Amino acid sequence: MPNHRFIIRAMTRQHVDFAIDWAAAEGWNPGLTDADCFHVADPDGFLIGVLDEEPIAALSAVRYGDRRQFLQCWIAPPHRIALGIQHQGQFVGYGVLRACRSGFKIGPLFADRAEWAETLFLALKAQAPAGAPLYLDIPEVNPAAVALAERHGMTVVFETARMYRGQVPELPISRLFGVTSFELG
Repeated sequence: MPNHRFIIRAMTRQHVDFAIDWAAAEGWNPGLTDADCFHVADPDGFLIGVLDEEPIAALSAVRYGDRRQFLQCWIAPPHRIALGIQHQGQFVGYGVLRACRSGFKIGPLFADRAEWAETLFLALKAQAPAGAPLYLDIPEVNPAAVALAERHGMTVVFETARMYRGQVPELPISRLFGVTSFELG
């Protein structure tokens, strides 16, 4: 009987690309430069399972720390447009449009009010080439986000579930109209 060796180890930056390719093959449609930002978020937060030196499993268990490095990477690369909105001198929302393997995604889309999310959505949508597919990964638990997507004729093409171990963190769901990335959170 052959002696197979299975090990789990931290991914190299190259392995992150490999995992992103797997995600794309499964329909996740990652952004063109997402892998760089994922790795910046927590270089030790990505694990790969290898059997006889062949990758067979991938896992992200990213520890969020000082979210600035990730955010700077997320809004700055080519193929991305980041817009913010102010009201009475206060920053009340922002969104990012990024080129993906197929079309463009808006994510994140955060705003203090639904009408500001709508304004950002329309401004970001206008930056995508005419006729290009446009995706918005919404949290289904925010009815205003669902309504935004429905108003613009968007339909469900992919679903995920978010699960937690222990206590569910307090999240400002009413401000979350588009998830930054399913692949990272």
